[in-house]
Amino acid sequence: MRWIGLLALASALACASTSSSSSPGSSASSQRSDGQSCPAGQVPAVVETDADVYASPDSTSRIVGSLPTRSRVCVDASASGYGFRRVRLPDGRDGFVDDANVSLM
Repeated sequence: MRWIGLLALASALACASTSSSSSPGSSASSQRSDGQSCPAGQVPAVVETDADVYASPDSTSRIVGSLPTRSRVCVDASASGYGFRRVRLPDGRDGFVDDANVSLM
């Protein structure tokens, strides 16, 4: 009878130790300070000065939008091309901004 009790206790402890973590920051996406989350691979950032958004990571490519100073956006965690970061625009489109205009949060 004791063995059954020990087996039940061991099973309960094993389940408790393998439960998923619910700590903040452990989720697959980053949390923006305004409560919205960024997709996996992107992080929250702030645009420091008015910035043009380009179709590709090149300032000679087509401008697809612009972001005003202090805009909160999601950007790729690392730069691409020659000093650009992929950014997610509020309308869901992607583009690239000069990395010098972006501060990660």
